[in-house]
Amino acid sequence: TWVLWLKEVGFREARPTHDGGRFAGRIFDGLSPSEIPRDIEAVDAYLRPLVEIVRTMEAPQTAPPGQWEHWISAVK
Repeated sequence: TWVLWLKEVGFREARPTHDGGRFAGRIFDGLSPSEIPRDIEAVDAYLRPLVEIVRTMEAPQTAPPGQWEHWISAVK
């Protein structure tokens, strides 16, 4: 429903996507203290390629019962 509404109000693209923050959190949880980026520029350089991949991954239109709905990426 949300994807359809976004397209109806003028977004040229709208689709379900995965939550990049959850992926990033799981990756950071697996890093040793010496591997963790120390400043915002290093975090950005580390995560930007991951976010681009996750952002383009296909996500199902609906979530299984009891789970959160997927995020939606919309482009005006």
